[in-house]
Amino acid sequence: MPNKPILFWDFDGVIFDSGAAVYQMWHKVFEHKGVSFTHEQFQTIFEGNSWAKFQEYGATESDQEFYSQLENQRFNPETPKDEFPIFPFMADVARELSKTYWNYIISNNQNRVIKAFLAHHELEDVFQHISGRDDWRPKTEKTIECMSEVDQDPSTSWFLTDSVGDVLEAKHAGMQSLAVTWGYQDFQRLQNSSPTKIVFQPKEILAVLGNTGV
Repeated sequence: MPNKPILFWDFDGVIFDSGAAVYQMWHKVFEHKGVSFTHEQFQTIFEGNSWAKFQEYGATESDQEFYSQLENQRFNPETPKDEFPIFPFMADVARELSKTYWNYIISNNQNRVIKAFLAHHELEDVFQHISGRDDWRPKTEKTIECMSEVDQDPSTSWFLTDSVGDVLEAKHAGMQSLAVTWGYQDFQRLQNSSPTKIVFQPKEILAVLGNTGV
């Protein structure tokens, strides 16, 4: 295996434009419980461990199962490609970065949804590793495990994300973080978490990471 560093990617809100759909599904879960769930509450979910925050708002394991059922109905291999929207230029950015990095997805989405998305957009070969919520361990633990397998120095590694929670996970793992502003959380929230860098357009990712991988 060639000696390339790992670039950790969040999935939802970075590559997959899923924010509206995910909020709609969680709103339906809470509505089913007879509990309100506002978009502002949804924004706060991603400021730390997302499942722990959902539990603070009253979600249970059965609610998580109900959500997964809704998600599987909405996003599966038979779902038309148009229902898996990708942010503009992100496919090209991922392909370009794969020349320098091993692209690893560390996400709270299901592996099956991620794989269906990548297949629709012909990106299976661009991402070498997927770890979704099928493995509910903290992202810090999973990223450290991946880096230790190839003896990679965390200080030279990056986590590409749209959430405060992932910025904090990156810090706990000793990594740098690159926050994108087109995802689930807005610029001010991201800035307050002090990521290493913030970008406003997908092609800016290449300016930050394109020459830092070797």
